[in-house]
Amino acid sequence: MPKTLKRATTVLALAALTWMITSGLLSLLDAALTADAEAAEGIRLRSEDTDPPVIVWILVIGVVQMALCLLTRSGRSWARVLLTCSAALVSLMLLITVVHAAVTILDATAAGEGWRLPVPGIVLVVIDAFALTGTVLGLVGLYRPSVNAYFAEIRRQRPESLTS
Repeated sequence: MPKTLKRATTVLALAALTWMITSGLLSLLDAALTADAEAAEGIRLRSEDTDPPVIVWILVIGVVQMALCLLTRSGRSWARVLLTCSAALVSLMLLITVVHAAVTILDATAAGEGWRLPVPGIVLVVIDAFALTGTVLGLVGLYRPSVNAYFAEIRRQRPESLTS
C-alpha cells in the first residue's frame, strides 16, 4: 500500500472525527443558546418537537466515513468511490458551517452588535476550517498516481470469476 493512500485515509478519518466532535459541540452550544432564548421568552418544548437530533446523523455519517477509510486501505475501489462521496458531503457541511459563521459575524459587526457567536463557537468554526482543508487534501491524495496504480494492481490480482 502506498504511503499516499495511508496518509489520505488517515487524514480523512481524522477530519471525520474532528467534524463529528466540533459539529456535536456546535449543536450542543446552539441548543443551549436556543433553550436560553426560549426560556426567556416563555416558549416550552412541544410534543411535536421530537425529531432525532442532528448529532445522530453527524455520528452516523462520521462513522461510515471512518469505516470506508479502512475498506479503502484494503484496496476496495468501491469503498474509495463511496469515501469520495461521503467526504464530499462532509466537506459541503463543513463549508456551510464556516461560511454561515463568517456571514453571521460580518453581519453582526456591520450592524454594530459586536460578536454574536460565542468564543467557543468561533474556536470550533476555526477547527472546522482546518478539517475542511484536511478533507480536501485527503480527497486529492486518494487519486494520486501511486494510489491509482495500487488500485489497478489490486484489480489485476483479483480473479475475474468472483462476479459470476
